[in-house]
Amino acid sequence: MLKMENKVYLDYAASTPLDRRVLEELVEFNKNHWGNSEAVHSFGKYLQKRLDKAREDIAAELNADAAGVVFTSSATESNNTVLFGLSQKEQGHIIISNIEHPSIAKAADILQKNGWEVSHVKTDKNGFVNPDEIRAKITKQTALVSLQFVNNELGTIQSIGDVGRICKERGVLFHTDAAQGFGKLEINVQKSNIDFLSASSQKIYGPLGVGLLYIRPGLDLNPLLVGGGQESGRRASTVNVPAIIGFVKALKIYAQDREHDKMRIRAMRKRLLEFILAEIPQSRLNGKESIEESAYNIINVSFKNTDNELLAMQLDRQGFAVSTGSACSSGKVKVSRILKACGLADEWARGTLRISLGRMTTEEEIEEFIKVLPQSVKKVRKVS
Repeated sequence: MLKMENKVYLDYAASTPLDRRVLEELVEFNKNHWGNSEAVHSFGKYLQKRLDKAREDIAAELNADAAGVVFTSSATESNNTVLFGLSQKEQGHIIISNIEHPSIAKAADILQKNGWEVSHVKTDKNGFVNPDEIRAKITKQTALVSLQFVNNELGTIQSIGDVGRICKERGVLFHTDAAQGFGKLEINVQKSNIDFLSASSQKIYGPLGVGLLYIRPGLDLNPLLVGGGQESGRRASTVNVPAIIGFVKALKIYAQDREHDKMRIRAMRKRLLEFILAEIPQSRLNGKESIEESAYNIINVSFKNTDNELLAMQLDRQGFAVSTGSACSSGKVKVSRILKACGLADEWARGTLRISLGRMTTEEEIEEFIKVLPQSVKKVRKVS
């Protein structure tokens, strides 16, 4: 049971806690190894050796060439690097979906202001992109298609293999933001024709402040950070080797525990979702229930005519940390951009919670949550 100040954490899609085994690896490494991986002395050479091995381990998970793995500070930095790294070369056309993560959507907005053409592909009511819609928008000027592998709010899993094939056929570069899928789901950059891929350590029980960007060998991006020659000149900054070691340790643990975690979390998700839809009036699931089409750890549910910010605060007082999936500005709850893009009416969208489970979630926590959720919804509805 994972608790902080007697609160149960149900927001794993935002960030996962650090696995105890990863922490032990970090403590050991930091106690015994230090220096700069670019240094020519033995301290630096040892760090470079560990860095090379880490690159190989990450590449093995992706069926990628290790030379294409660049370590960054986050998936957001990786996403920004792809869009801005391409845009510095020439003006052109990019295609994204209308439910991308803000690190893609807002970067695309900046490109558009700077003269690039940006096409947004609509999704269906469950948040799925039709690959044929992407095919139809590709022109001779199209430089890049960027499509999120697993949506961070709905958990919908996109057909990146189909999109990658279309992009390859049309001679267009393909990027996927895989932050929510990396480690959880199989990703083969060769099979899916992925040219660029972003991921993050904090989504798989690794340390904060480290991510990765895969760049298919032979391709080039202008670096977002300049000043040094680190990461083969693709990302200047002293490399955070200890965090990268923790990232790789977390990935190895994920690979080892993946099927066990998946089965256990699936069962808890099923129990919670069935309870909500059967026992709480005017509730609905956003996205798909099937784990073949949706992440097995994410539930996005709406309670009609309910203020989700008040509901999240009420649940927090009851000891449960969940996410609203929306932003609050000037005291007003904004409807989630993702849900709005899927066509969900405001009276439903304003009552949305994202509940995400993880490795440390227990059946006892889910049963305790079930006990307080209906009354919390009822109480908040009276004042919404």
